[in-house]
Amino acid sequence: LFSRLFQANAIPFNQQDFEQLRSECLQSGSLFCDPTFPATWDSLGYNQLGRYSSKTIGVEWKRPTVS
Repeated sequence: LFSRLFQANAIPFNQQDFEQLRSECLQSGSLFCDPTFPATWDSLGYNQLGRYSSKTIGVEWKRPTVS
């Protein structure tokens, strides 16, 4: 119930449609990779969360895999 309420009130980011993206990924057998949030240090920030920040030591980007 909570997830349905959350989805009903969700505001799409960058005109992304979850159901459409999900359908495309399922059809192609590929994982979604968001081009607006790549797995790079730049996505974390630059000053306090940059590549060499003590706050990001040990950060490892993980993405789901198809099993």
